[in-house]
Amino acid sequence: MRYRKLVSCCLFFDFGNVIAFFDHRKACRQLAMFSNGMFTDTEIYDELFQAGGLEQRFDRGKISSEKFINEIDLKFNLSASAGEIEHAWCDIYSLNDPIIELLLNLKDKGYQLFLASNTNELHYRWIKEKYACELSVFGDEVVSFKIGFLKPEKEFFEYCVDRSGVPSSQCIFIDDRLDFVKVACEIGLSGICYSSISFLLNELREHRVKV
Repeated sequence: MRYRKLVSCCLFFDFGNVIAFFDHRKACRQLAMFSNGMFTDTEIYDELFQAGGLEQRFDRGKISSEKFINEIDLKFNLSASAGEIEHAWCDIYSLNDPIIELLLNLKDKGYQLFLASNTNELHYRWIKEKYACELSVFGDEVVSFKIGFLKPEKEFFEYCVDRSGVPSSQCIFIDDRLDFVKVACEIGLSGICYSSISFLLNELREHRVKV
């Protein structure tokens, strides 16, 4: 997808499946191992990730980390400590190395970089600790559990623009979800739907970003 071309800009990068790959199914498999055979990973996934479910409330910041872990423990009768449940929930990421290289390059060239992610407190703490060096390129961040809005809600993208301090016409939003990119564009940002590093580089060049 291509939208307006920009001479200078602020770039917003989604985390999941852009900066790092993730697998919610892995989390569910790891949690199922603590359920003493009472629940399959599919049953856990359906319960946690159905629309309006526990994970969505957690990503929106409506419940605390402690309550989230406690609810998982009670719901699935897990034979595990809070620390073990937290590790099973969070150990799902692997870095997208070409994107990390791109971010460093953009930072060196003086571009303003923002992290913009639907995430919860536990995942946020995990990635901020595990990938502290890689994420240090971001001057600021917009994360759902802190602001109470989830992509693709327009308020999330409006918050991004307000946080950037520049007009929406000078903002580029990069996400792997086309539905999210479309809403960003509806309120005036430019958007790129990430599919590969080569595609992203070409799109950034089209927007006159030096890569």
